[in-house]
Amino acid sequence: MIRARWGLTLSLALFAPGISAPLLLLGCASGGNTPAQDLAWERWNRCKDKLPVARLEGAGVSPDGQISFYPRTAEIQLCLDEAAQEQATRGAAPR
Repeated sequence: MIRARWGLTLSLALFAPGISAPLLLLGCASGGNTPAQDLAWERWNRCKDKLPVARLEGAGVSPDGQISFYPRTAEIQLCLDEAAQEQATRGAAPR
């Protein structure tokens, strides 16, 4: 019985770090958006319906606020530019 407990304790001690380390790293990696990303998401959410076929590419919004999408049309780019101008007018950080 002592061996069974020791074996279980030893197994948990070896197993727990293998689980906790990736979870800790995952928690650090998902620390939230940057202020530039928050502004970019606000612009995207305002303009994405202008062209229903527009889709985000890759990561979608980079930490510096750049939005990757396709197809790139003048209509949606104009909307994003106008939204950025509105954000600047109200004192939000520049994109």
